[in-house]
Amino acid sequence: FELSFPVVGTARAGARTHDVSELSGADRRVLVVDDDAAIRTLTAGILASHGYNVTTASDVADAFAVAERFERSGQAFDLVLTDFVMPGGNGRELVDRLRRVRPSLPVLYMSAYTHDAILRHLARHGEVSILEKPFTPIGLLERVHEELSRARSVPGSGA
Repeated sequence: FELSFPVVGTARAGARTHDVSELSGADRRVLVVDDDAAIRTLTAGILASHGYNVTTASDVADAFAVAERFERSGQAFDLVLTDFVMPGGNGRELVDRLRRVRPSLPVLYMSAYTHDAILRHLARHGEVSILEKPFTPIGLLERVHEELSRARSVPGSGA
């Protein structure tokens, strides 16, 4: 008999590939927000296993409460990795609230709904960075690394 499996995680034309050791978090602090517990746990685990200091939240209200607690203690997140579509609010509302306190906060949206007209519009105008679900561990690490690198290269970003 013959087994056939779909190809997963193939490199896109022109896509950069990194050695996983280059994608270390070096203790960078990431807030992961997703209403799906399995995705939240898996995403946090991948990032933590590569040196990121990860805090999770299950929805917009929870994420905002966590962020406020960190701000009060004098700490801040280096990146927010948030689902775009969630019950009780969306990732854009969360980011708008968080950026009232820290306007240059780097954000990477995750979404399985990239056909969503609002998300497409924002991406076309360079207003958001999107990580499409499902994603591979290396894809996640590359995108997080890219967003943190971009934030470091922007004067006054504070990342």
